[in-house]
Amino acid sequence: MTDLEITRLCAQASDIMLSDFMRAGKYTMFKPGNPAYDPLHDDAQAMRLVKKLLLDIHCRLDRNGWYVGDLKDMVPHSDLNHAICLFVAKMQMAKGAPERP
Repeated sequence: MTDLEITRLCAQASDIMLSDFMRAGKYTMFKPGNPAYDPLHDDAQAMRLVKKLLLDIHCRLDRNGWYVGDLKDMVPHSDLNHAICLFVAKMQMAKGAPERP
């Protein structure tokens, strides 16, 4: 799964409508003046996903770093934002998220 696909699925989980075009490698919002949506690199946007979806976060430095998930499943990654976004994308794919927002 590419970063763009992960970002799109995270936007769907956040009920954010994204434009069909990219600027500087990031999705841009429909409303002019809004910052780009990039939860893979923006800590505040990633934490909004954690709070909205009530995700669990665990740090295991002796293993792969960060684990994010719920009671059923956890996703590991060395970067916290990536772990959050990967888990959210996995959740959205399991729900059968549509191809386009």
